[in-house]
Amino acid sequence: MLDSAEQSLVGRDAALPGLATLLDGERFVELLAQRTGVTLDSLVPHYLRYKPGTRCLAAYTCQLQGQTLSLHAVAHGKDAEVRLGKARARCWTPGALGEGVWLEPEQGIAVYAFPNDLRVPALASVATPGSRYGLLRRVFSEHPDLWNGTLRRLAYKPERRYVAAVEVEGVPRAVLTLYTRAGFSSLRLVSLALAKGRFRESVTRLGRSQRRAAVGYRWVEGEPLHEIIADPARDLRGAVHAGEALAALHARRAPRAPIDPKEDVAQTQASAETVATLLPHLAPRLSEAVGVITRRLSQRSAAAHIVHGDFYAKQVVVTQGDATLLDLDALGWGEPLRDLGVFAAHLVRDAIGERISFARAESSHEALLGGYEGAGRSIDRDALELYTAAALLWIAPHFFRGRDADWPVRTESLLATVEGLLRDEAAPSLRSSDSVASRLDPKLPSLEPSLDPACAQGPLARALGE
Repeated sequence: MLDSAEQSLVGRDAALPGLATLLDGERFVELLAQRTGVTLDSLVPHYLRYKPGTRCLAAYTCQLQGQTLSLHAVAHGKDAEVRLGKARARCWTPGALGEGVWLEPEQGIAVYAFPNDLRVPALASVATPGSRYGLLRRVFSEHPDLWNGTLRRLAYKPERRYVAAVEVEGVPRAVLTLYTRAGFSSLRLVSLALAKGRFRESVTRLGRSQRRAAVGYRWVEGEPLHEIIADPARDLRGAVHAGEALAALHARRAPRAPIDPKEDVAQTQASAETVATLLPHLAPRLSEAVGVITRRLSQRSAAAHIVHGDFYAKQVVVTQGDATLLDLDALGWGEPLRDLGVFAAHLVRDAIGERISFARAESSHEALLGGYEGAGRSIDRDALELYTAAALLWIAPHFFRGRDADWPVRTESLLATVEGLLRDEAAPSLRSSDSVASRLDPKLPSLEPSLDPACAQGPLARALGE
C-alpha cells in the first residue's frame, strides 16, 4: 500500500502509468502472477531510481518455495513502446519464474529476473559454470587459479553495477565488478603505487575486460568499518586508521590548481530538484539551502589533491593497525574536504535512519578527523561544514531510494540538519557541544535520545505497561 506522500507523487506524475505498481509491492506481486502464473511467497523492495516523467526502476528481493530471487522492473514514460520493443527483441536467460523478462505494455513496464540486465552486458555470464569460467578467464587472464572460482554476490544495483567475491574452495581471493559500458568507459583509474608507509589506501587491480565492461581486484582481508561503527561496544580505532589512510591518499601527489566547483554545484541542484519533486512542500527551503551552498562553493579556491570521490564507512576495510580504501571508481582530483564531508553526511544519514545513535555518529566522525589530522593534514572546520551540508543534499533522496518506510520524515530531518550547518558557520562539525539532534530542533533537547532505539526502549515499555 502506498503512503500519502507516494499517492501524491503518483497523482502528479501521470506520464508514468506504471509508477504506482512499482511503488506498491502488492500490486507488483499481482502483476507478476498475471504474467507468469506464479505467486511469490514474499517480496521486499530495496532500491529505487526515479526520474520524474521519464522512468522509474525498482529492485526487489523475493522468496519462492524457499528460493531467494532478485527482480527489477522499469516503468517507462512516453517512450515505453520503443523501450519495450528493444527488450522484446533481445534473447534472455530463463530462470525459476520461467522466462527471464516479462512486459506489461499497458503500464509501460518491463520486469527482469536476475541475471537479466539490459545495461550490464556481462551479467548473464554469471548464470552457468561454463559462461562464468569464460568470464573469469577473460577478466583474470594472468591468474588461472581464479578461472574455476565461484561467485558470491556482494552488491548489485540493476542497470548500474554488479560486485561479487571470487572464491576458490570457499575462500575469497578476488573481487569481480561488472559495469555498464558507459560506466566502464568513465572509470577514473589513476595509476597509484599500492603501499605508502604502513597504510594500504588503494587496492590492486588484477585484470580487466573492455569487451565485458569488467574489472577484477584483489580481495582485501579485514572487517568493514561500517560494521564496527554499527556496534556501540566496539572501539573506534578503525575510524582513526581510516582517517590516516585517507590522509595518505590525499598526500599522494603534489597539489594542483583549484578545480571549478561546477560539478558539485550541479549535483547539489539536481539532488535538491529530486527532493522537491518528491516532497513539494520542502521546495522553498531547498531552494534557499542550494543558494547558500552554491554561493559558498563558488567562493572556494583550495588546491586540488587526489581524492577518493565517494568516501564513507562502507568503503573502508580495517585490519589491526591498518585500513584499506575500497571502490576507487570515482578517484580523481578535487577538494580533500569533500571526502570528509561525504563521510560525515553518511554518518548523519545513518543516525537519522536509526542505524546508529547520534552520539556514535559524532564519535566516529571525530575519530576519523583525529586520524586525519594526526597524519599531518589540516582541516578547515567551517569549510568542512559546507561540504557536509552539500553532501547531505547529495544523499537526501536516499531514504526514498532505499524504500525507507519513514522516508518523508527522515528526508525532512536531513534537510533540517543542512539548514543548521548553514546557519551556524562557526560551529565545529558534528561536535557534541552542538549535536546533530539539536540542529534538527534546538527547542527539543530530548530529541536525540528519543531517536535512539536503545534509549527510547525503556520509556516506551513503561508507557505501554510492559
